[in-house]
Amino acid sequence: MAMIAMTLNHVAFLFLDESQWLGFFFRQIGYFTAPVMIFFLVEGYGYTHSKKKYLFRLLGVALVAQVPFSLMVSGGTRFFYPMFNMLFTLSLCFCVLLIQEYVTDKKLAVIGIAWIVLICGYCDWGSMAPLFTLYFSWAKGSEKKKRIAFFFLILCYYTECFLFGMTASWPVATTIPMLILRFLISLSGIGLAAVSILFLYNGKRMNCGTVGKTISKWFFYLYYPAHILVLVLILMLR
Repeated sequence: MAMIAMTLNHVAFLFLDESQWLGFFFRQIGYFTAPVMIFFLVEGYGYTHSKKKYLFRLLGVALVAQVPFSLMVSGGTRFFYPMFNMLFTLSLCFCVLLIQEYVTDKKLAVIGIAWIVLICGYCDWGSMAPLFTLYFSWAKGSEKKKRIAFFFLILCYYTECFLFGMTASWPVATTIPMLILRFLISLSGIGLAAVSILFLYNGKRMNCGTVGKTISKWFFYLYYPAHILVLVLILMLR
């Protein structure tokens, strides 16, 4: 679900107009992916056998994905763009969790996390990503806290939209029903992420055997740069 939503978001970014309803829907439904990725990063942090390998795996794929990502955000014109892809963002979010666990001096921990928040301003999903990491880390093990975390997640998203003018390209709603529809669509991605995690996730991993675990672990890492590269090639060859 997360990969499909992400792909639709990227298709809309490259090929559709966000001020039109289809492009708007594809972009908004794509915001399902980041909260889910960050939530399961926090979940997986406590289960991983090697935090070092986990972090280097994220960084390795982030480096591979940066050229396709740069081409995507630049419309196929630049091999390096001063914005870093979501795997770098997840790597920094992972560092937030490491700081929480290993840095015992609270002042140093706050300074370290503050720097990560600032650095994430140059990454996909920006400074909201480490904040989501903190929300989900705080909420871990409590359904009530998870609901509160998602409430603040949605609040942060809408605050950023209105503060930074992200709503300027949204479809103009001339009637109350259309305004309600626009609101519901803008809520669709994050709202579905909240519903999926709060009501459909039971806290357990699917029993798919050793081979299945290996495939499920690596499939996303490979899919992320591959689908971006395919979309960019389609854009450049049109």
